[in-house]
This record gives sequence, structure tokens and C-alpha cells, in this order.
Amino acid sequence: MINSATPDKMITEQFVADLGTRFEITLETSTLVDELKLIARRYAVDLRIFDDEASERRLRSSYQALKSETARFRDFLSAPKFEDLETDLYWAARHKIAPVSDANIPVIGHAQEYPRSSYLV
Repeated sequence: MINSATPDKMITEQFVADLGTRFEITLETSTLVDELKLIARRYAVDLRIFDDEASERRLRSSYQALKSETARFRDFLSAPKFEDLETDLYWAARHKIAPVSDANIPVIGHAQEYPRSSYLV
């Protein structure tokens, strides 16, 4: 783990100047040194706060449960009866937005006596 005093000792104007020389770029050393020290201190604090293996284990177990459920669903959809699921979904969507069919059914035979009565054709 990084010691909180380390950034002040490691990140100096000479260090930043050497980085600029190495990567052939011009750096404003005084401003950059302060920003890098702040970033390094924040990194050290974040490591202490977020370096919790118990929470990582809980998160990992929940992701593993999600992975197994997703795999089970993928296997379910890979079954032969769902082989052409994309086309089925396409036609279901097309049917959903299709206009309502004309429900004017002609009356046949004795059903004339009882309009709106159901019959088998």
C-alpha cells in the first residue's frame, strides 16, 4: 500500500521534467506537480476505502448467479422449439401492429333468427 507521505517525496518538479523529456513533451511542472500529488494521495485513500475483499466476494457471487441464470436462459432459448425465435418475434410484432380485421361475419342458415349468435363454419 502507498504511504500518504510518498507522493510528496516522489513527485517533484525534477521528476515531472524528466517525464516531459522522456516523452518529448513540454509540461508546466509547477501546476502538474501539485495535481499529481493530489491524485496520488487520493489513490492511496481510495485503496484503503475500497480495498474490501468481502464486498468483492459478494459482488462476484451475485455476478456468478447472474451468469448461471443467463446461461440457463440461453440454453432454454437454444432448444429446437425456439430455433426460429427471431422470425416468431418478428411476426408477433407485425401482428401486434396490424389493423383490426373486419368483424362483419355474414349470417348463415338458422343463425339469422339470432343475430350476433356464434356458430361454427
